Amino acid sequence: MLAVLACFVKAGASFLNVSAGIPALTPEITRPGKHIATNIYHHFRYTSIVKKQFPNQLIVGSAYSSGAELAHLFAEENIKKGYVDMAGLGRQNLADPLYPKKLMNDKESILICQLCGGCSKLLREQHAVICTFYSKNEKKDNNL
Repeated sequence: MLAVLACFVKAGASFLNVSAGIPALTPEITRPGKHIATNIYHHFRYTSIVKKQFPNQLIVGSAYSSGAELAHLFAEENIKKGYVDMAGLGRQNLADPLYPKKLMNDKESILICQLCGGCSKLLREQHAVICTFYSKNEKKDNNL
């Protein structure tokens, strides 16, 4: 993997987004769910290895949404430790598009990703991707 990433860096990549596999082959690792939430730690380990190999490259970690209520704390810790420069929160931002703003002002009203996999199913089927859990339950905060 590091050899492939070295090719990207040599070709001028602006950043590297590190994941833990291919969703179709290893969904439980690539997108950890509630039943195996500890798989998030694979992502942290992989990004720390990549950051050590490419210390001057912008490294984006992924799977932070699997941390649920602790996602922002995992992100903060890994950034402080120098494992990543940015944390990817794709599913969490689908659940609550105001997540970053609410972290700063109103943590109590954050809609936490339920890791139900509905958005992943839409993505696999090549449909518009939304949070199916909160859309279905009509709890979405529409004050965008």
